[in-house]
Amino acid sequence: MKKICLLLISLFLLLLTSCQEDEIGQGTQLQKGRTLFTVSLSEPVVSTRAGWGEPGSEPIENLHVLVFDENGFFVANSKAEIKEQNASGGTFAVNLPVSNNLRRLHFVANYDEESYGAYSSTDSESSVVGAMTTSNEEGAYWGMVEVGYIPDQSEGWNLGQTVSLVRNFAKITLNSTAVGGSFVAEGYAIFNTSSSGLVAPYNPENGTFADCVTPTDYVDFVEKNTDYEGVTQGEINENAPTDFISLGQSVYVYERNQDNSDIPTSLIVKGAYNGTTCYYKLDIVSFNADTYETTTYNLYRNFHYNINITNVRSAGYATIEEAMAAAASNNLSASIQVSNVKEISDGNYTLGVSLMDTLIVTSDPLEITYHYKGREGDLTSTEQVKVNFERNENAFSSITYEKGIITLTPVASLPEIMETQEIVVATESGLNRRIVVRVRKPYKFVATDCQQRVKEEIQAPFTFIMELPSEMPSSIFPITLQLDLEKNTLYPDASRNLMPVKLTGNRDYVYDLKVDYNTYRQNRTIYCHFKSNTASSATSIVAKGKYFEESEEESFINEDPLDFSNITFNGVAYNSTNPAPTIPFGTGQTGTLQFRMNLLPDESVRIFTRYLTEPVTDTGKIRAELNSEGSVVCYLYEPLSATTPVQIIRFKSKGEIAAETIELFSEYYAPLLIPYTNPYVNVLFTYGNDDTPVRNGVVKVYTDKYYQNYTADLAATDTRGKTVMRSFAGNTRETTLYFLYTAGQTSYRGEALVGDLIDQGDSSKGGEITINLKVR
Repeated sequence: MKKICLLLISLFLLLLTSCQEDEIGQGTQLQKGRTLFTVSLSEPVVSTRAGWGEPGSEPIENLHVLVFDENGFFVANSKAEIKEQNASGGTFAVNLPVSNNLRRLHFVANYDEESYGAYSSTDSESSVVGAMTTSNEEGAYWGMVEVGYIPDQSEGWNLGQTVSLVRNFAKITLNSTAVGGSFVAEGYAIFNTSSSGLVAPYNPENGTFADCVTPTDYVDFVEKNTDYEGVTQGEINENAPTDFISLGQSVYVYERNQDNSDIPTSLIVKGAYNGTTCYYKLDIVSFNADTYETTTYNLYRNFHYNINITNVRSAGYATIEEAMAAAASNNLSASIQVSNVKEISDGNYTLGVSLMDTLIVTSDPLEITYHYKGREGDLTSTEQVKVNFERNENAFSSITYEKGIITLTPVASLPEIMETQEIVVATESGLNRRIVVRVRKPYKFVATDCQQRVKEEIQAPFTFIMELPSEMPSSIFPITLQLDLEKNTLYPDASRNLMPVKLTGNRDYVYDLKVDYNTYRQNRTIYCHFKSNTASSATSIVAKGKYFEESEEESFINEDPLDFSNITFNGVAYNSTNPAPTIPFGTGQTGTLQFRMNLLPDESVRIFTRYLTEPVTDTGKIRAELNSEGSVVCYLYEPLSATTPVQIIRFKSKGEIAAETIELFSEYYAPLLIPYTNPYVNVLFTYGNDDTPVRNGVVKVYTDKYYQNYTADLAATDTRGKTVMRSFAGNTRETTLYFLYTAGQTSYRGEALVGDLIDQGDSSKGGEITINLKVR
């Protein structure tokens, strides 16, 4: 059982509001040619500098008013004159261009004056204000108002409303009321913070600015800004903190989206448990007392996240690094380390479910069990457990739960396109498990085929082929497919594939073939290799599977097949012992296929390829065969003459990445399977702050930042931590791959774009790319 260090906390969110005790602007007179306005700041000030932390007693150093028209295009940028100010606000005067039309005024304070551009009328609010950022622990203020017009200011004009300015920081404070026990808090630090932040709360998804003024609390803010989730800017500082501050002191951080991040901003608490120094990790989360679900807070500007430790139940971790790598003491269920674990425990309570992620393809009810136990005994049927869900009516006609059993009844007519149902089993102690159930009609094999002729002898080779549908969820892999033979005349070729036999009757059996996700990702066509155990081996075969309709029947006869010969791809001779031929990375790269045939009358060859296109040939005719949707199924090649037995066909690669097995089928020939790849990519993995090479164990590869969609293991081939990535088929250059390495109890993570891996690690160009895996 994994060690869990448990702290109980409470968290209060306060909206930082103006605290103006002085009357600002009451004695300031209008100026000719100027607009007079007052501003209020979102927080009273207590210290002396206007940077990271509390702003100073005169917080506004400069203020500009940027004017935009009713369509959001730039009109003017005017610097305001400071008339008077105190800790809570001030009065300013500015010259604005006259207009009879609606104008949006953006008030920007303390932004680096050298960073303002020479804007034109083609610039917009999004390209000007929406692009402003601060960094290096510097903050800025922003506010916005709309006016129906801007009058002539020759006699002066009063804007008539106070402009609320909001600083682009969130405020975090930690306190502790856990007294009189074994724990004494000594300080805390923040990590995984953003290096910069937007000046204005601009939402790039819809081009709007969040309302930071009228909301009364966090819930109200979210409801009034439904599309705004906080924008993360710059880099995330993942280094272990070295400086700890006292409880009660505050830390200011830039705004961050947290609920979609696998490395949210968190706290490291330093304390003594039974006199021994230790460390705890805390996430910034809320606990819903009605649903028992834990939600990660986004870090929004203008909010004060006030966290209080109420109880500590166990000792923490010996080092800061161990605490950073561990599950948060107040958010165990959200930890990457336990995200796919069916049973979790905090040392006092244990929650388990029978499954986490599944696909069903029948209308039969599905039962999922769960259990919850504590020191008091079995708590499964108590009010301490909640089962939360919103029923997807397209997937399930009913969902019920009682005494540790959740029953899901699918709709009578299963959907053609996969539907998803989420269920959360949550407990009063904060433990929860998220269950995903997918439902759809059974998949159909895209195609099945087999060798048409097999020699009438014992141990004659035979090949059966299945093409699986695209976009199958990675969570259902590995999948097991069954091959059912009418006669038991074949057995698997153990040198080429493993297919355990499973008895289905006294003399009947099927062969099981396990397919993992990495195999499926690289090539959806699956090859099954057999040998005959009798000379008269002719039989029929069907493919089956838990998630599939039974395939059409394929069969063969006993007759000597011909063989393709003198096979090359891009000039490299192919045989089963040589390395696979290669084609360079890049769209439009040439792949030349050459083979020899002993031609028969009306002989033709079907060529199946997924990543090659635009075939041309001088030795025959070739055309695409299309399915009912107009997609290419294969290319039909017809040799011109029996006097030219050598056939040459030139293809072009469809995209940047190409790796697969080309299949050649002809009625009188044994199938020809020619694998090829792009050049291998050399990757050197190191881990930790000292860049230690990964020499032992494996680096796991995932396709998602939550480290759930596992695809492959990479093992070092030398003492430098060098590994070889052999195929990126199924990905694009823009795909991000995520890497996970575990040394002892510590996990190290990293990521890279496929395009960067290719550009820097292409083995055909002598390339290598180094990726440093870090604690996150």
